[in-house]
Amino acid sequence: MRHAIMGGMPELSAASAQSARLTNWSLELIRIESLTPWYRRLVFADDGLAKRINLGPGGFLIFKLTDQQGRPVKRSYSLAAIRPGLAGERSEPASSELVIDACLHQPVGPGSTWAAAAQVGDQVLVEQPIYHWQAPAPGPSLLIADAAALGAAGSIAAALAGSSNQQPHWIGVDQRPDRASIIPALSQSGVIDWVDAISPEQLRAWTADWPAQGAYLWAAGSASLVKTVRQFCRQQPAWSRNNWFAQTYWV
Repeated sequence: MRHAIMGGMPELSAASAQSARLTNWSLELIRIESLTPWYRRLVFADDGLAKRINLGPGGFLIFKLTDQQGRPVKRSYSLAAIRPGLAGERSEPASSELVIDACLHQPVGPGSTWAAAAQVGDQVLVEQPIYHWQAPAPGPSLLIADAAALGAAGSIAAALAGSSNQQPHWIGVDQRPDRASIIPALSQSGVIDWVDAISPEQLRAWTADWPAQGAYLWAAGSASLVKTVRQFCRQQPAWSRNNWFAQTYWV
């Protein structure tokens, strides 16, 4: 999931603020999986970064890239997974792997250009995480993600299933005809249903049987998607702010 760096971000905890001072950490790209023509999985060797800054589900890193004119730009990507390192791919196996899922947007920008052209062996500099997801209390969960947020949703789905032993309901929002072809790479946890767009009526149906306490809705995507989710959540009288999180990452 690619985020824009913008206002309205969640407040950092003391631990996050401490880790936010980390800059210029080099990651090596060790594996690439092209899941569809528009969705690419990039796997980086992690030589201690995840432990140093307490990366976890829903967390993301700022990647320091360049645009077509060679000017420095920053784009941030969510972690789809943190996995044990594999032997045989490097002379010294990484302690773990950081998995980034990149949606190749149209029109093409610096992030999509970099992700489409990346090759095994490339080095990229990253800096501080600016958000860290915190697990809610056990209960029914609904995750809503457009194509660029699917990796982040997958990492959170796996964490929810592991912590509460419940399979979250997972909604993918996209209109591409081949959208379902990436399900095998994403569906480690939860049930994925695809829709073309989100409406208040759909949100009402999906949450109709929820208890007043202990349920959780997480959403990330375009401005219009998140606006719909936020308006719906704020209209639920029994819900507190702890029941939901919705993040716009590009407009």
